[in-house]
Amino acid sequence: MTRQCQTCNRPTRRGRNKFCSHECYMQTRRGIERQPLADRFWSKVQRGQGDACWPWMASRHKTGYGGFMFGGRCTKAHRLAWELTNGPIPYGLNVCHHCDNPPCVNPAHLFLGTDADNNADKWNKGRGRTVIGRWRQLHPPRGETNGRAKLTSEQVTEIKSRYAAGGVTQEQLWTEYSISRAQLQRILHGKAWHTIEEALAL
Repeated sequence: MTRQCQTCNRPTRRGRNKFCSHECYMQTRRGIERQPLADRFWSKVQRGQGDACWPWMASRHKTGYGGFMFGGRCTKAHRLAWELTNGPIPYGLNVCHHCDNPPCVNPAHLFLGTDADNNADKWNKGRGRTVIGRWRQLHPPRGETNGRAKLTSEQVTEIKSRYAAGGVTQEQLWTEYSISRAQLQRILHGKAWHTIEEALAL
């Protein structure tokens, strides 16, 4: 299938190319560069009515913030939205969200603040993480107190006892107790549920 050049409408040399020559490609690039920055930026925004959020519709970071190529580097979209509306951002200040919605670039939802202001806003909205909460994240509950546990202490002791006594294979155990092979290996080698006293000495 032969395609037509997006610049001059002549057939391309290769069926899957978008342009017939490098010159046609560069004409397109120069056209993009001449487009005003504000027009290029706001064309990627879905503007809402009233006090609604304006979500960024192009690429986004894994944290949810929009990304916009400007000056040879990727700039956060909400920061550029502030600059296009209010001017340069003073050194040391952050652009924060009243709406707590990272993709939003509505200038009415943005405000300037220091790191302390940003942290205080986070705590006021209930998004702060306490030291205890961080410790629990790094050290989740063990054994049956962990809500994701599939076994009980009695079942783990039974698994170790039965395997130590012989007459049962590992495949039979992981199938019977509906656990993975890797989890069974961790139990038998003391890498999981190691706080449980073994019923039999292995």
